[in-house]
Amino acid sequence: MNAALLEAARRTWPALALVPLALPASEAHQKTVLRYEPPTDRALSLAVTETHDLTLRTLSTRVGDAEPVEGSDSFRLRTRVDTVFADEHADTDGSPIRRRYLDAAATLTVSPPLVEGEEAPDESRRRDYALMSPFRDVSVVYVPADGQPEGFGRHYDARSLPEPLLPKLSAPFDWAALLPPARPDGTRSAGIGDSWTIPPEALESLIAGGGFLNWRSPKPKKGEEEPPQKDERLQRVFSTGVGGNLYVGFDGRVTGSADASLAQVGQDGDVSWAEIVIAFDVRLLADRSDFVDDKRLESLGEDDVEMLGANLGVALRGTATLRWDLTAHRPSEATVEAAETIAMNVRLSPPGGAYFEQAMGMEGRLQSRLSFDVIPATPVRRTVGR
Repeated sequence: MNAALLEAARRTWPALALVPLALPASEAHQKTVLRYEPPTDRALSLAVTETHDLTLRTLSTRVGDAEPVEGSDSFRLRTRVDTVFADEHADTDGSPIRRRYLDAAATLTVSPPLVEGEEAPDESRRRDYALMSPFRDVSVVYVPADGQPEGFGRHYDARSLPEPLLPKLSAPFDWAALLPPARPDGTRSAGIGDSWTIPPEALESLIAGGGFLNWRSPKPKKGEEEPPQKDERLQRVFSTGVGGNLYVGFDGRVTGSADASLAQVGQDGDVSWAEIVIAFDVRLLADRSDFVDDKRLESLGEDDVEMLGANLGVALRGTATLRWDLTAHRPSEATVEAAETIAMNVRLSPPGGAYFEQAMGMEGRLQSRLSFDVIPATPVRRTVGR
């Protein structure tokens, strides 16, 4: 989706239905029952388009014990990440659930920053890089297990990837975490204008819905003389959470606030809906050393560089708007808009053994659009973990 279409989509939200009919004011005080019911014998699919538009604000380099030197370079990083996956839930508690990764693609665009007074950036120096994920067409089964990440053991269903990747994968979301707290009898409800607090880590489902996807540059096709355009350093920065892949931030320490409210309810044909607005101000703090270890550098062709560590800090302040289908009892659409501030610190030892540290700060915007659907389930092909 180009920038014009993305902006048009932003302006027209929340008019996603053709002619949504809001309830009359006399009914606004009534409580609306909100609940989440995963589809049975079918899968809940989620298509996510996530875009970031960031500009480098600060860049400093320190070698050894010397004082940091401020750099004068600046650039604009625009990213787009498209992911589609489907979650299949079991009919009974204690049974396996599954996530199928149906599609994944990412594009990174580097260009000069916008200059004050310019209507458009200088695109003559623009560089585009395509990334792919090996998780495309992979299926993962989650089995409830005490002591495992998020309470699940994991194994690949048929086609496998490396086993160490499994603990990093997010389990299918419990979308009820975004709804009002349950009463003792298990029911949830709210009236228009009612508000409630949700755990900031629950925003992962809206802000980083694609989860960990192990992005990498595509390999040259058979017969190609030159590899596709790529920048391994930029890829490494992206993989550690700059300009996307924010799962790596939610995998660390999450602080801040997220306050939800029921904005409106309405009817569109036979479908009743509710609109939930979530205002959030959160910070993600993560040690990303595990994403840039020696093995990862070796896979990038930089085995002569020793990576000593990497820290990521992301501040997000904005609003998520969630359309809830009151007839099917599940989310149907969502958008996220936020101001984004990133602080990244990387420490490494290049050839010769000299300690090298680089700190980077970026600012910009995050926009995401999520679309839900119900699709056919497929048989689980492998039910025994390794």
